[in-house]
Amino acid sequence: GEIMTKVKLSQFDLEEIRWNCEMARLWLQEHFKQYKYSYSKRCKEAEWHIDFAILVYDEAVKRQKLANR
Repeated sequence: GEIMTKVKLSQFDLEEIRWNCEMARLWLQEHFKQYKYSYSKRCKEAEWHIDFAILVYDEAVKRQKLANR
């Protein structure tokens, strides 16, 4: 397996990850009732935010690998 290493995240990265995780939670908890989305549609919205948070992390990993060359 791959050895885990610390990833340096900028303040912006951290805020983006946190915000997108919070948005995913709110979609799953049916916070946005005004949209009258089905459960499956809310899950898709939450999934989009989770994917974006993962993308922010993955991009930080790429930056760190480039910096360590």
